[in-house]
Amino acid sequence: MPHRVRKLLLDISLPCKEIQDFTDGKSLEEFQEDHLLQLAVEQAFEIIGEALFRFEKVDADNLADSKMFKIKTTT
Repeated sequence: MPHRVRKLLLDISLPCKEIQDFTDGKSLEEFQEDHLLQLAVEQAFEIIGEALFRFEKVDADNLADSKMFKIKTTT
């Protein structure tokens, strides 16, 4: 897998794990009352969104060569 793809996947998976850790055991009410928690979760989603945006720009040939990814085409 190309280095850039690994980096982008890491940029997506780490904030996902952080969101899970931040919100573990919290109720919706607790989340709504905790402004700092809301900001942390929002920031994590922004990082995920930016990584997904950059992921779109990765060369499709690099992804096709990767053993981890199979690009499906519809006919």
